[in-house]
Amino acid sequence: MTKFDALLISLLTSSQDEIHKILANSHGFKNFTVGKDKKEQICFSYRQGDRFKPLIVCHSDTVHKKLPSNFEIDAFNNLSAKEGIGGDDRLGLWHLIHILKTFPNYSFLVCCDEEIGGIGAEYFTQYVDTLKNKNSNKLTDDFKYPFIVGLDRKGQDEAVFYSCGNKEFKDHITEEYFFENTGSFSDISTICPFLDIAGVNISTGVEHSHSVQEYIPLNDIENINMKIKLLLYSMQDKGRSYDFQEENIPKFYTTAFWKDYNKGKNSYSHSYYADKFKDYDYKEEYLQDAEELEGDGDGFETLKSQRTSSKSYYDSESLIDFDGDYTSYLYLTKETPLKDSLLK
Repeated sequence: MTKFDALLISLLTSSQDEIHKILANSHGFKNFTVGKDKKEQICFSYRQGDRFKPLIVCHSDTVHKKLPSNFEIDAFNNLSAKEGIGGDDRLGLWHLIHILKTFPNYSFLVCCDEEIGGIGAEYFTQYVDTLKNKNSNKLTDDFKYPFIVGLDRKGQDEAVFYSCGNKEFKDHITEEYFFENTGSFSDISTICPFLDIAGVNISTGVEHSHSVQEYIPLNDIENINMKIKLLLYSMQDKGRSYDFQEENIPKFYTTAFWKDYNKGKNSYSHSYYADKFKDYDYKEEYLQDAEELEGDGDGFETLKSQRTSSKSYYDSESLIDFDGDYTSYLYLTKETPLKDSLLK
């Protein structure tokens, strides 16, 4: 792709409600359910396809307060915007629509408000529970997918399984096209254990998510879309399914704090539930880098104090994930009851 794609631009510049209208009018999106809350606000769009095919999951919100309008394309054909491009997860939706042109009988779920706690995914589980109660407390066959694929991951070749421990499923996903990485949260973190179905969140191509430096590599997204399709095609054995098999690993509550070091002010503050961080070996190195980045050697304590003063009550250690000019501080603490406000 070497120029603006009309569908992509439409997805990037639309509100959440408009996104669901686009889905309703897109190829392959007929006869689907729109879930709403008591205030008639849209929570999710769901289409049941062939139950022997996977469920594809995306979300319709972004972290940015404004929709992009000031688009920029650099010398490498990377698309960005001064307001933040919103590729997480509008690029996932772009992939979904193109996947359904190839596999029109796949099921899909598009959730609202993933970025503020997976609200749409929670409403979807309530919707399934309602149908389950009407069916003598048995999960209907409509929701017994062979596996679930989330399209909500940065990069081009990453696969995140969260607490899903089905080794056979993970081996198949990472056999050729993607490699395993860790992540904090996505809608499938809620949906997969609820339905007891194995799932993976795979890369869409977006880079520098959750920052105004976020960009979409236009030269690469068609190849990434083809790679996703090849993976899906390789797993089309009718009747083959993968259960969730939760990993027996520690769980953590986490809050992320982003700071823009170019402008010297906060960029975003975001709270969510993270299900695993496997490898702690790099913690010491990251803490040292944090102090150097802050310049005064007190970066960790200063930031920890800021979080404590906001009554988050963390007694934790810090990890850092460098992302260009942005640094994401992740505070981890062993699973304990936290204030409800942290999980909203």
